[in-house]
Amino acid sequence: MTVQELFKAVGFKAIAEALRHTHRNEKSTECLTGYKEAFDILCNLPSSGCGGEVTFDVTPREEWEEEGSLPLLANSVEGDCWENIVGKTVIRPDF
Repeated sequence: MTVQELFKAVGFKAIAEALRHTHRNEKSTECLTGYKEAFDILCNLPSSGCGGEVTFDVTPREEWEEEGSLPLLANSVEGDCWENIVGKTVIRPDF
């Protein structure tokens, strides 16, 4: 499943709930207007580029309360062009 297919399958509401959970200590999740705009763009953007895979780092639950800790962190997306990200294959992490 690609990033775009995943986004379309789960919808913004589920992504917003997850974002508010994983980034609960950040003020950026108080207003999700920008996230919704990005979601809509990513869901409708044609894929172009070399693709690749999105993998995840999973933080042990006992470390979630540490400052700067995120329960789940996506790899191979930060700094990449959106046109490439939407076509990447999502590799589900083992829990």
